[in-house]
Amino acid sequence: DKDDNENSTTTTTTFPRARGGDLSRNAAFWRQWTAPEWTEFEPTSMLDNWKAIRDNVLQGTKGQRGELYVICQFVLLVGIATGSLPLLLPLLRLVVGPTLFLGGLATCWLVATRLGKALSPWPVPTDNSILFTDGFYGVVRHPIYSGLLATCLGLSLVTESMYRLLLTAVLYYVLDLKSSFEEKSLLDKYGVVYEDYQTTVSGKLVPQRVLDYLPPWTSNESVEG
Repeated sequence: DKDDNENSTTTTTTFPRARGGDLSRNAAFWRQWTAPEWTEFEPTSMLDNWKAIRDNVLQGTKGQRGELYVICQFVLLVGIATGSLPLLLPLLRLVVGPTLFLGGLATCWLVATRLGKALSPWPVPTDNSILFTDGFYGVVRHPIYSGLLATCLGLSLVTESMYRLLLTAVLYYVLDLKSSFEEKSLLDKYGVVYEDYQTTVSGKLVPQRVLDYLPPWTSNESVEG
């Protein structure tokens, strides 16, 4: 047994030692020894990358870079960090809400006045109906419905009523169905003329300029009925 122990050999792996007491140099030394591929990566500070980051922010077409996602992200992060949204809620209640409410009422009144004898609550064209394609109708195909939605949304924000906001969402769904039904009748009456109008003015209840800033799934709003 003694001879066996004397003849046996023990293999010991010896790693080189870094010199000096500098911890940062020692850490860099061991990374190089254990993973040579890491040496290809040279970390830089945020200040060194500032110009490239600034160029990244300025790239792309405004309105098509996903700005809404970024805004929502930071607003929610601020709300989570602070436990509230001290700036957003007053802005919605005191500025956005009244603007939508008054703008919606004005839109309904102006469009109804222009329709005159052609105004009707029924989603089918009457004998007095006229196909308007300019003015408010050059922005959205159903401006009275748009005005109603803006008015209700504004009232919901001003009163901070989740119940009204929920009902406004239901109203949007109802008006979307109603406008689709109405457009079938308009296609029967005006044919290709109305098809061209649908192509020119793609927004049915919400102007296309607004939809361009919203998530992609909202593009279904402009699909023909």
